[in-house]
Amino acid sequence: MSQVLIPAEYEQTQMAVEERVQNAEFISISADGWSDVCSNSIINVIAHVPEPFLIISIDTENNRHTAEYIAEILSQEIERVGPEKVIGLITDNAANMKAAWRILQQKYPWLLCYGCKNHIFHLTTKDICSIEPVKELIKESKDLADFFGLLVEKVSKINYIGHLRALSSKDKSVPEEPEDAFNSSDEELIIVEDDTSNPLLYSHM
Repeated sequence: MSQVLIPAEYEQTQMAVEERVQNAEFISISADGWSDVCSNSIINVIAHVPEPFLIISIDTENNRHTAEYIAEILSQEIERVGPEKVIGLITDNAANMKAAWRILQQKYPWLLCYGCKNHIFHLTTKDICSIEPVKELIKESKDLADFFGLLVEKVSKINYIGHLRALSSKDKSVPEEPEDAFNSSDEELIIVEDDTSNPLLYSHM
């Protein structure tokens, strides 16, 4: 399969993408850098026609992501799809990307360059979450979620042990959930949690 089917499917998909890109009247391009699971530095370039199509994934190897290097990569792809059709470029808001914008706009004066709004929103949210009152609110919310998660777990254990006790007394009916299960005291929960002497507890788990 890896020798025949996958290469054939890749070629077919690549041809379909190239056809869509070549037939598009106008194109915008987006680019972003990231690292894969092997820590290889990758730059993906996507053409929007307006549907997004990945047109190339570049392993930048040991090349530094300078403005000049990024501009060179993007210029090659702009030329490949047709510079007269490329009207927009979207990247993140890093300084090297913005510097690459200026280099590209000197070569393609009509090119409109924008920073990714999702990236701006992510950075804004990150800054907001670093404010002390917000950090405290997040911590309290997590503590509250953990508390109720533990409470539900203990109530389930109450019902389960009650069921085992019914089995051990040869009562095959499953007991209904206690109405006051969520009102059980901490001592009751601890007692029930530690009631592991019944061998049925292990034979039914």
